[in-house]
Amino acid sequence: MRSETCPASGCAIACASGEVFVSAYCLKAGAPVFSQGADGTATASCPSESTGMVGFCARI
Repeated sequence: MRSETCPASGCAIACASGEVFVSAYCLKAGAPVFSQGADGTATASCPSESTGMVGFCARI
């Protein structure tokens, strides 16, 4: 999955239910922060200085 732009609050993407992140990259600046949503969904976010992000999810 890919997010082309980031709002002032930063980028965030989520894997589908039952998937985990294999990797995520913040474009231009910053490092991704991985977390788990209240419903168990794997999420990743990048800081506001990023210009976008790319994530790779997999079902295990």
